[in-house]
Amino acid sequence: MIEIKDTYVDNLICHKISADSSNDVIASSTSNIHKQDFDANVLRDILLKPFLNESKVYEFSHEFDITLNPLRKLALSIYDNEDFVLKSKEIYKHLNSVSRHPNIKEGDLIIVKFNDILLNDKFYEALGIYKIEIKDKFIEIIPLDKTFDFEIKKGIISNKIDKACLILFTEDEPTLFVIDKHNSETQYWIDDFLCIKQRKDEYYNTQNALTLCKSFVIKELPQQFEVSKADQVDILNKSVKFFKERDTFDMNEFANEVIGQPDVIDSFNNYKEEYQKDRDIEIADNFAISDSAVKKQSRILKSVIKLDKNFHIYVHGNNQYIKKGYDEETGLYYYQLFFKEEQ
Repeated sequence: MIEIKDTYVDNLICHKISADSSNDVIASSTSNIHKQDFDANVLRDILLKPFLNESKVYEFSHEFDITLNPLRKLALSIYDNEDFVLKSKEIYKHLNSVSRHPNIKEGDLIIVKFNDILLNDKFYEALGIYKIEIKDKFIEIIPLDKTFDFEIKKGIISNKIDKACLILFTEDEPTLFVIDKHNSETQYWIDDFLCIKQRKDEYYNTQNALTLCKSFVIKELPQQFEVSKADQVDILNKSVKFFKERDTFDMNEFANEVIGQPDVIDSFNNYKEEYQKDRDIEIADNFAISDSAVKKQSRILKSVIKLDKNFHIYVHGNNQYIKKGYDEETGLYYYQLFFKEEQ
C-alpha cells in the first residue's frame, strides 16, 4: 500500500466530458494550485485517500504489444516531461473515444501529476486520472455580522470518487491502483480506457486461492459428496485459519490439512484445473500469502448457516458441537447446539 505524507501535487488540469460533445470543455491551461490561499495538501488527501487501502495491483496490457497501449504511452510521455496540457487533451480524447455506451455518465476528467508517493520504501512520481461522475451536496457555513448564512454546494468527496486510477512510475513497468465503483453496467474504465490486468503477485494468488476454495466448497462439494452445511462452514473456517496462520502457501499442504479425505482432495484438484481454465487464470501451487488479501477475502467466506428467513447460525469453531436432525411429527429439520458455558 502507498503512503502519501511526503507527497505533493505538481500539476493539475480538468476537462469536462458531456453527453453532448458540443458541451465538452477542454482546458487550455493547468489550474493554479500554487496560489497562497490554496491548501494543496487538502487536495492531495482528497484525491489520494481512496487508494490508501488498495492492495490489488494492476499493470498495463495489450493483446499484441504492450507499447501499443494508448494510455501507457500517454502516461509515460508525461513522465518524460512532455507537454502536460497537450497530453492531458490526448487522454481526454482517448477516454471520449471509448465512452460510447449509452449508460456511461458525463463528468469531469481530472488529471494530476504527483511527486514523492512512497511504495515499498521507495519514492515515485505518479499520475492520477479521475472521472468524477457524481458530486455530493454539502453545507457551507458563511459567517456574517453576528449571524451565519448557509449555502448548499456540490463537490468532490474522497469516498465517493467512483472512477480513478493511480499510475506509479515504478522500475521496468508502471504500477497501477484502480477505483471502479458502479461498474456493473459497463466495463469501459478498466477494459477499454485503461486496458489493464491484475498483476500476478502475492495478492493475486491469495485472492484467487481463497475464491477457489469457496467455490469448491459451496458449488462442487455438495454435488460430489454427501455434506452438511455445517461441514461446509467447517472447511471454510479451516481455510481462513490456514491462511491466517502461515506466511507461505503450499497447495498440497493445504489440501491434506484442510480438505483431508483423499477422494475429496482428488475432486478438489480436478475442480481447480477446470476453475482456472474457465476463468483464464493461473493459481500458483506455492506463494507468499498476502495478509491484506486474506483480510478482504475472509469477509466473503462467511461462517453462516441460514435457516429459512428466521435464523442465522454463526459457526466459528468445532462443527462437532452442532448436530442436524429431522422431526417427523412437524416435518421440519432442526439443529442441536452444544456448548460449555453461556456468555
